Amino acid sequence: MRILILGIGNPILTDDAVGILVARQLHGIGIDVEELAVGGLSLLDYMVGYDKVIVVDAVKRTGAHSDLPGEENMKGDVIPPGTVSVLHPHEIERALHASCIHDVSFSEALKVGEYLFPDGMPSEIICVGIEVEDTETFSETPTDAVMAAIPRAVALVKKIVHDFKSPR
Repeated sequence: MRILILGIGNPILTDDAVGILVARQLHGIGIDVEELAVGGLSLLDYMVGYDKVIVVDAVKRTGAHSDLPGEENMKGDVIPPGTVSVLHPHEIERALHASCIHDVSFSEALKVGEYLFPDGMPSEIICVGIEVEDTETFSETPTDAVMAAIPRAVALVKKIVHDFKSPR
């Protein structure tokens, strides 16, 4: 089974770098890891040919569900920065970097991929979203809340990889 981790973000925009920062800690775990500063249709170039893909990206949402203890069932509430959530592609209207105003949304890109590459798209795509605070300030250092979330996101991605590899 071919598994890919895509860490997405902009490494010089404070919290937007979080997907890349998580991915950097996952090299060497025996699966392919890519660090990308692209979104929309460009993501298809990386996903085609993999069985399972985990996308790690910055998100800003309200009313999410987290799979981490103490962060579950926050529907309708403002989600604090640093919250780590498991999302499925249909739950993402616009992630901060997996989508671009000059391109199609993440979910639209996946629909195009399924149409153009029906046998080449992954059978399962899971997104790990990290709630962010500041994605507009130029800095290579995330805010404290997002920096503290990185180890939790890394652990969650490793658990997802383990679950992918385990027989169901």
